[in-house]
Amino acid sequence: MPRQSVRTLFHGDPRYKTYLDILEKEELIKVDHRYVPSAIAAQTGGKPLCKRYRITKKGESLLNDANEARIKFNLTSEGKKIIRDSSSCRRKTKQVITDVTAARILRYLKEIINIDELYELNKVQPWEERKHNNSILASLTEHMYEVSLNDKTGRFYTPYTNMTRSLKEKIKLKDGQILRCKIDARSCHPSFFGLYCQSLTDEDITGELLIWNHIFFVQKEHPMRAIYKECGMEYNDATKKYFLSYLNGSQSERYCPQFTKWLSTNFPKMFIIWSNSDKSKTGSTISKVYESAVFRHPKVTELGEQLGVTVCDNHDELMLYANNERAVRAFVDIFKSFSYQIFNLKIVLKEEWFDENGKKIEADSIIPEDSAGEDNKSKHLK
Repeated sequence: MPRQSVRTLFHGDPRYKTYLDILEKEELIKVDHRYVPSAIAAQTGGKPLCKRYRITKKGESLLNDANEARIKFNLTSEGKKIIRDSSSCRRKTKQVITDVTAARILRYLKEIINIDELYELNKVQPWEERKHNNSILASLTEHMYEVSLNDKTGRFYTPYTNMTRSLKEKIKLKDGQILRCKIDARSCHPSFFGLYCQSLTDEDITGELLIWNHIFFVQKEHPMRAIYKECGMEYNDATKKYFLSYLNGSQSERYCPQFTKWLSTNFPKMFIIWSNSDKSKTGSTISKVYESAVFRHPKVTELGEQLGVTVCDNHDELMLYANNERAVRAFVDIFKSFSYQIFNLKIVLKEEWFDENGKKIEADSIIPEDSAGEDNKSKHLK
């Protein structure tokens, strides 16, 4: 059962107790665990007065039924009129940021995404995905478009980024554009780890940085497979998260000793610099400083508009929708040079291409070429 928190509440709070008791009695929610906040531990004598609730399967089913009924009504002419005319349901655009990228994201949500079609597509999704998407679509039908920026990571969070991957792949935009290609950076955060370590010190770590960058930006073998092999470990979907967790300072992963030995032996200066830093900030800083500089640069969406490609930000991935496949290939070709223009390094991109029916037709890791000719490509992004 998914652990979906409802709210953390003080036991016996008169504002909520009656309602929570009813929900518990009807088996719509259940107590996941009890705990004592450190701030009030002394006052309570250590008694666990707080509860963390989760929604039961029955509760999730009823909530999804309510969302589906809400969507169906909101998509009728009567529902649309009520939403349009009602002051209580007027457009609620929470735009916490005002930069160019945020403005474009909002425009995509309001003008480009076809909610009616999304709802029909979502009907055939697996149950867990369908209920997740329905909660998003219900808000969109009432024009509740929200774009927020996580200041720690530099990532935008929108109804689009919150949708399930399979639904994003099937979206057809209002002008008929379909998903043609997804591009993401191969091992994005580990790739920029060397530059991150360099930013933490005045010490000369050029030698180690060159080797690190060669592993992640130049060599053809997948760098994570090579690292796991040297650590005597198998790299697969179940284990690939361990190295990322390790770089983020997690000491709970079972492979920490192997990673520590590999990093300290091959990159001793970088290892010491990183060990003396706040490791928990590694991932969020890389996201904000390096990932955002490439994937969320305003010039990227500008290039898409020039070529007739709708570029949807999906954190360390771009979803490219278009009618013309040639335009998308031109976009990808130019985008590959963008990281070189910013960092003098070319990110290794993984591309996934889709046919007219949304079926994957190509998935390649594109290895960087020599830097010759970069200036000709980069001029499109200046």
